[in-house]
Amino acid sequence: MSALQIDLETADFVLVNNNLVLIDGPQETQQLITQNLWAWQGEWFLNLLEGIPYLQKIFIKNPTEAESILKAAILGTPNVSQITAFNFQENPQTRVAGLTFKADTPTGPVGGQVLFPPTPPGVAA
Repeated sequence: MSALQIDLETADFVLVNNNLVLIDGPQETQQLITQNLWAWQGEWFLNLLEGIPYLQKIFIKNPTEAESILKAAILGTPNVSQITAFNFQENPQTRVAGLTFKADTPTGPVGGQVLFPPTPPGVAA
């Protein structure tokens, strides 16, 4: 399977010589994981339960379920077989959190880092 490549900093499609770029394998899986982590619960009008409950369960005092919710989002990504490394850290004073992870897929390992709160794509930071 393949997907259109998205610039993970701007959330825009990647163009090379005015052509859309297709990706597959570990790069596609990495992009899918990032998109899953970008999805805020309630932002998609066709299914308000889709996405991560950032406002409801993560960006609150004493978020006891944060790690399990984020791990489930990664494991729920197609082709992810297991998480091999996971580190979620939060700083209540600055209200910033970070997630680094590594995961196995049939086409090879993937990994990444996501800073929270993520700004939903299309919203100015």
